Order: sequence, then structure tokens, then C-alpha cells
Amino acid sequence: MTTFIVSTGRCGSTSLCAWLGGHGVDARMEPYAERLVVHSCDKLAGRPNKSVKLLGDVLRRHPSGCIVDNNLSLFVEDLSCMGDARFIWLIRNPWDCISSLMAWKWYRRKGDIDPKDVFANNRLTAHDAGEMSIDAWKALPKLGKCAWYWKFLNLRIEEQLARLDDDAWMRIGLEDWSPATAGAVLRFVGVDPGRIHPDLPRTNLGRWNNERPRWTDDEISLAVEVAGTTLWRWYSEGKFKRPSSQERKTQGAGFARREQR
Repeated sequence: MTTFIVSTGRCGSTSLCAWLGGHGVDARMEPYAERLVVHSCDKLAGRPNKSVKLLGDVLRRHPSGCIVDNNLSLFVEDLSCMGDARFIWLIRNPWDCISSLMAWKWYRRKGDIDPKDVFANNRLTAHDAGEMSIDAWKALPKLGKCAWYWKFLNLRIEEQLARLDDDAWMRIGLEDWSPATAGAVLRFVGVDPGRIHPDLPRTNLGRWNNERPRWTDDEISLAVEVAGTTLWRWYSEGKFKRPSSQERKTQGAGFARREQR
């Protein structure tokens, strides 16, 4: 059985992959990532693609263990139909994730991108998803594009997983990582959690707290407008408020956490 870790990226999946490897799990990043990102864009836009053959190759090469790649996130149903697959959906506080996407310069202008950069030249777009006109998408600031991406891909992951059996997937939040979560993940991938090292190496966790003072009210409003209610959809308290300038200076966003599914 192969376990796929799906996410938007910038959610700690690389750290989770390394952590699993440290507990005896054959966990690796997908080496076909460059081809997968192109197929993801083609699939979203309804263009012909060779994803079925590529996904079959992935499953044949990895009949067990864990595969990590956010470019597999649109192919959950395909993978579940093609083999014995399970899924871990890794999600991260949207403000942290959007901040990280911005820091990694996602959705740069075409003129600022190296033509050889396959990933930067093949980002999912609201235009390809049929949610915006091409002119509206081009006019959307980079921050709005990142907020849309976080919302869209998590909703698409949820939509696909909802069609699977409950025991075929689990959701974890990066902010909620704990010894209990670590044990549940190991049991899910078939490893005895007897000797567990619960610490997950995480960099830039809480990036939003550090970068909040640089976000203007207009930028926060844009993210809220684009991402809407999904900003708190997967967090149980659901009490996130758009921080005012004073709140940003004094107390932070107070992001609600959701316990592991």
C-alpha cells in the first residue's frame, strides 16, 4: 500500500517526509514532479495530458511507502482507482501558507520567470479552473492569486477525499503537530509508534506572526475577499476575525486550530 501526502505545498510536507524516513518509513519526494506539475495544469484546464500513464509509473515504482508531492493533489481519485492508495492531507494555517507562497515568489509575472523554471511557469490558475476570466486573473495581485490557490486546492483535495472510504485518508494540521498526531500518522502508514520521536522539524512556522506588521489592511481584505470562509473552514472554532491595524500590532490573528481528524 502506498500513502500519498497531498497538500498545497509550503505546508511542511518536506519536513514530514524527512520525519517519516527517520522512523523507518520509505518516504520520498516524487522524482516526476516536473512532469506532474505540467499535467496538473493540463488536467485543470481540461487539456489532453498523459497523467494516467505517469501515475501508473508512480504506483509501479512505489507499491509501498510514502510519496510526497503537492502536484499529486489533483490526482487523488485517479490514484485511488489505480491502486491500493491511502492519503494524508496536510494543511497549514492559510495566513502562514500564503505568506510562505509570497516569500517563495509564487505567481510572478512571466517576464520575471526563467523560461526553464518548469514549476514557476506552470502554476494552477483560476482562469484554467473556470472561476475567473483571464483578464480578471491577470489583474489580481500576487497575494490574491496565492490566497485563491490555497483555497482552491484544499477544497479540491477535500472534494476528492470525501468520495473515498473514511479509513483511506486522514487530515492533519501543521500547527497541531503533537506526540498524539505523530503516533496517529505512524499507525496510519503501518508503523509501530512504540519508539517515537515526536518533534517535526519545522521552519518558518508562524511566519504570519512575524510578517503581519508588513501586511496592509487592503492586503488582508484582499485575502479575505478571495479565500472567503475557507480561511476558517477546517478550523473548529471558526472565530477568525480580520485583524485591524491595532490588532496586528498588539495581539495577532489568534488563528483557531482544529484537532486532528
